Amino acid sequence: MKEKMIFIGSILLISNIAFASTSMELVAQQERNTLKANPSQTQQAVVAELSARGLDTEVAVEKASHFLQNNVDVMVANLTKSISDVSTKNVESYLANKALFNTECSLDNYGNLVAMVQDIKQIALSDEVLNTLASVSSINAQLV
Repeated sequence: MKEKMIFIGSILLISNIAFASTSMELVAQQERNTLKANPSQTQQAVVAELSARGLDTEVAVEKASHFLQNNVDVMVANLTKSISDVSTKNVESYLANKALFNTECSLDNYGNLVAMVQDIKQIALSDEVLNTLASVSSINAQLV
């Protein structure tokens, strides 16, 4: 009797794990389709930048939809409002470059934000800017 219970429990556990991984992939696919159907301003700018660099528009849309997060416009606005030297155009160009090479760059990650701002400004960042980026990353993490 105990062996049957363990067997049934194992079957249920395995099926739940298999279903969870499948459903997570379906959710990710739905998010990508939503981004394709309703592109944000940032996504449109990244697609335009990639197209200007010579990529086919369909390929640029595909790269941008796989790369960009939901609420990316709000995250970019949080960053550009908090750091005065960083413009929306600079961020969009940086994101287009990352999308072109399929390099991860999530705007809710402190390390990615530091790398982005340092690359845009081309100087070492002050403690004040680093503290601002820490608060921006925590605010952006709540949007995810």
